Amino acid sequence: MRRKWLALALIVIGASIVAMGVYLLWNQQAPAAMGTGAPAADELARRLDEERAARSSIEAQLTAAKRDLDELSQRARSAAPTPPIAPPKDRRFTDKTIRQLRAIYEGRTGLQAEAFISDEYGKSIEVDGKVVSVFSGMAMLASNENNSDMVECRFSPPWNPKLSTYRIGDMMKVLGVIAPTQNGAQIYLNDCEIRN
Repeated sequence: MRRKWLALALIVIGASIVAMGVYLLWNQQAPAAMGTGAPAADELARRLDEERAARSSIEAQLTAAKRDLDELSQRARSAAPTPPIAPPKDRRFTDKTIRQLRAIYEGRTGLQAEAFISDEYGKSIEVDGKVVSVFSGMAMLASNENNSDMVECRFSPPWNPKLSTYRIGDMMKVLGVIAPTQNGAQIYLNDCEIRN
């Protein structure tokens, strides 16, 4: 029985010593941790401010570079030779928009749509749109009237220097002739001229 009490006393004393050690250790590290916590937060805030300043600087440089590129594109576009434009009196204009021409194909077969659009073949139309792609003698535009209405504009070779100054997303104003072959996927224009 004595041994039980002795073992129990030793366990209580050991537990007390461990508890005292943990308490003392905690009291020594807590002030040290509190002391390093504030400078770490200050350092983190300083780094965050530096990153924000760097990002703002990069954004400003990017904006300036884009503005410079737009100015260069505009100068190049102005300097590019423009072929002679046909006199307006030689043209017959359609009274339809690109959206109305594309709508002719909606819900119809190509053969059915041809009966409605054939009266428009050979008529001129003006189109404003965003450049989707440019190739030699061709520009694909997304119509401003409806971005899903695509217009394929065919140009004669003298227009290539002017076409080469356009980038994807630039605005282009085109005067063209409705081609005699359409499929409804987009509107095809021939003999196109850039008007801006």
